[in-house]
Amino acid sequence: MDNDEDARIDRTDTLLACIRNVVTRSYRESGLMQKAISKRTGIKPSQLSLLLGGKRAIFADELILLIVALEIPLPEVFGPELWREYERKMAARDRKSY
Repeated sequence: MDNDEDARIDRTDTLLACIRNVVTRSYRESGLMQKAISKRTGIKPSQLSLLLGGKRAIFADELILLIVALEIPLPEVFGPELWREYERKMAARDRKSY
């Protein structure tokens, strides 16, 4: 892989981590048990645990299922707050690399 490809992957991973943070925060605030979320989404409890714990990537179909199950407003997932968090994380990574 070249540097451009590595940079794209890094940006994508960072953005997905920010989105996962929104989903995880919404899950915690919902007061629902993982078993209930698993039942609503069809995501296996073990996979849901890994996903919410940041130990596994979140896939697009799972993201949609979780947004619907947790009734997360789209601006929370894709709005300016998320973008600011993403920019902060990317700036922190840039500072580390120098």
